[in-house]
This record gives sequence, structure tokens and C-alpha cells, in this order.
Amino acid sequence: MKVPVLRYYGMGAALAGENRHPQDHLRELGVKYGYASCHSVADVWFFWMPYGNLDELPEWITKHNTDVDPVDFWGDDNDESIAMGQKIIGIYKEMNKQ
Repeated sequence: MKVPVLRYYGMGAALAGENRHPQDHLRELGVKYGYASCHSVADVWFFWMPYGNLDELPEWITKHNTDVDPVDFWGDDNDESIAMGQKIIGIYKEMNKQ
């Protein structure tokens, strides 16, 4: 299963003079999400299942509409990575219940 995700590039934000924490910044932009994860080695935050005000995002926040499979995303097939992907899928399914 694939789910939508926002990528928040910390270096791009810093170069543009943005110094708020990524979660605070998205909150102030009116963006909500189901799950957030920080990948400090790449200076990137991932905001899974975003919703709300997604139309006017700064250039350092990119939308990826259903093109990231969270189980494959973590880059390996160890138990912890698979569990994280399954957790994100579970949250996504819960958010999309009719």
C-alpha cells in the first residue's frame, strides 16, 4: 500500500531563513498529518498522510502523492523497519475509514 507524504528539507528551510521547528512550521501553515518522522542524517522530516492546507507550501516542502510505500521506504527488511512501515499503513487505514 502506498500513502501520501510530505518531505521537509531542513537545509532548504534554513537557507530561506526559516528557523521554526518543522512540526511547528507545518502547524502554522495549517497542515496536519498522521505521523511524522525525522531523518537527521539527511536533514529531512517526513510527514505521512498530510491533509489541510497543502496548496501553498514553500519550495523546501515537497508533496509526494501516493508514491512512497512505507514498508519499502526504510531501506531494508529488518523487523524494526517492517514494523514502522506497517504502523504507518495502520494509521493511514484508520484515518481513511468511512
